[in-house]
Amino acid sequence: MKKLNIILLSLVSLITLGIFTTQSVKADSLSDQPVMTLGTSLTDSQKQGTIDALSSQISGNNSNYTTVTVTGDTLVKYLNPSGSSFTSSSGVWSSALIQKTSSGSGINVKIVDYNGNNNITTITADQYRNAAVTAGISDADIYVTSATPIDGSGALAGIYAAYASTGSSLNQSQVNAAQNEMGVLSGITDANKGTDGYSDKQLNNAVAGMKSDIAQKGDNITVNQITLSLTTTYKRIISKTSLIIIKNRRSLT
Repeated sequence: MKKLNIILLSLVSLITLGIFTTQSVKADSLSDQPVMTLGTSLTDSQKQGTIDALSSQISGNNSNYTTVTVTGDTLVKYLNPSGSSFTSSSGVWSSALIQKTSSGSGINVKIVDYNGNNNITTITADQYRNAAVTAGISDADIYVTSATPIDGSGALAGIYAAYASTGSSLNQSQVNAAQNEMGVLSGITDANKGTDGYSDKQLNNAVAGMKSDIAQKGDNITVNQITLSLTTTYKRIISKTSLIIIKNRRSLT
């Protein structure tokens, strides 16, 4: 429990940083055409399979899209400042499609199967969503897939690169906060694998709800209000996890 307290307090600190630096990139920052990001390591066959999987998700009558190639340099640019250790020669297979939606619709993420398999092994849809929100992205449908089992970092870097390709510059400090937050959330989930009653979705939804509550208060939110919201969410997660641990211990006696 002490370890969990430390992890959650780190999460509170990271989210606080994200709140104070957030500058949203609105839906209009994307053109009407969806943006598809493709990993540079895909073979011709894998590339076509990825295009087929992602383009099938495009809504409306607009079947056209622009393409951004994600390379090792893309990973270095967007993910290394927060502590990752990619190089220019790092391979990239996971890919994404980003389609703007109407103002106020929020971020919706779906991991798309490739030939019937979910090949994104580490990053969950809810983690992608929270990372996008913290990075300052709003109002978009995001689809992620991979032709081979991989953690999904290439798709995440591609999402950031897609906005940059439209001339919209994401604040790197927000991207760093998003990456660090994702690392903490993943750590909590890994620490609770196999724990009855715990789910990554519940944790990410709690964090997303907290961000939404704070965002609704607008620019006039006070430090005390931020602290209260963070503390309430923190206590809620701690309380639920404590009950789970106690319940599991009783079942063993």
